[in-house]
Parts: sequence; C-alpha cells; structure tokens
Amino acid sequence: MSDIDTSLDTQERIKKVLALLEINNLMNMVHVYLFHHRERFLRGRWDPRKDSLVNRVKTELQEMDPAHLHFDTEDWRCEILQAWHHTTLFWVLWSENGLDEQERTDMAHTHLAELELTEWFHAPERQREQARLSRIWRFIMNGDLDQVEDWIGSLALEEDRLTARCVLSDYRRYGSRSKGVKPFCEVRLREPNPVLPLAVA
Repeated sequence: MSDIDTSLDTQERIKKVLALLEINNLMNMVHVYLFHHRERFLRGRWDPRKDSLVNRVKTELQEMDPAHLHFDTEDWRCEILQAWHHTTLFWVLWSENGLDEQERTDMAHTHLAELELTEWFHAPERQREQARLSRIWRFIMNGDLDQVEDWIGSLALEEDRLTARCVLSDYRRYGSRSKGVKPFCEVRLREPNPVLPLAVA
C-alpha cells in the first residue's frame, strides 16, 4: 500500500476491496474486478440495486477520497468506476428492470454525472471536451448517431478510440435491439452539472 494512501478510512476501504476481490495487491484490482464485471453482465445478472460483489466494490471505491490516493490507485479506481457506470447506463435504459420512464431518466442523469466526475479526476491532463468519453453517451442519448463515427475518428489517443468504439458496438448489439423498452433517444438529457466541464459540443 502506498505511503500516500494514508487516510484511515481510505486504508480500511482499500482492505475491503482487496478482501472482496480475494487479492493482496492493488495492481491486480482492475483485472480481477473486470473478470467479475464481464461475467455478471454477460449472464444477464447486472442490477445496481442488488447486493453483489461488483456493487460492493463500486461502493467502497466511490466512497474513497481521491485526495488521499496515490496516482496509480486513483487511476485504477476510476477505471473500475467508469466501467461500472457505463454498464449501469446500459442497464438503466435498455433492460427489463421494472423502472418507469421517469426513473430511467433520473437514473441515467445520475450515472452519467458520476461517469463524468470519474473522467474529471481520471485524466486532468486531457480535459479537452473532445477527449471525454462520456460524450459518446450524450451523442447516443440525444439520438445523434450520425455524428458518433466522425467524433470517434477525431480522438487523438488510440485507447480512447477503442473504448468509444466498444461503447458504440455494445449499444448496437444490446441497446438498439432491446424489446419493450422505450428508445434511448426518447430519454432527453438535461444540461450537465455546471461545476463539471461540459461534455457537449
């Protein structure tokens, strides 16, 4: 554990995450978490409301104070939180989860705001709006699919282009073909929190 991870609360939360994932090294945190994440999603068992390993890990990570984390720990923390919020957005808007239209809209706004917040901490050296991957959600949620490919091609980093294409691919594979759920573009977005950098053109 890094000397920078000095807060007692932070230390306890890190210990809980290590115990939940049954690992003893933070370097393995993302790899092991994503194994459980993918398995739960692909088995159709994703539900942020239920008690599960992925949700418990997310809660511990989200409650950590980034000011008390080593850079690498914060990087890994945000990578996990981004994956969790991406998948939860899919669940909120396209799964047969019993939510009504207003509940879907409210939860979508909440999770998009949380996703943007992890990006704000995750990559301060890349605060240009164009590089923020939450922007792809704004294109999709507003029905602007014709702009997505051009925007992806304009991203400077290959890792960003790959991640954005994965989000778009998952949308086309899972979201756009869901039955019995209102189309994504009907869930119109409110303006993002003005405290955060805007993720719209």
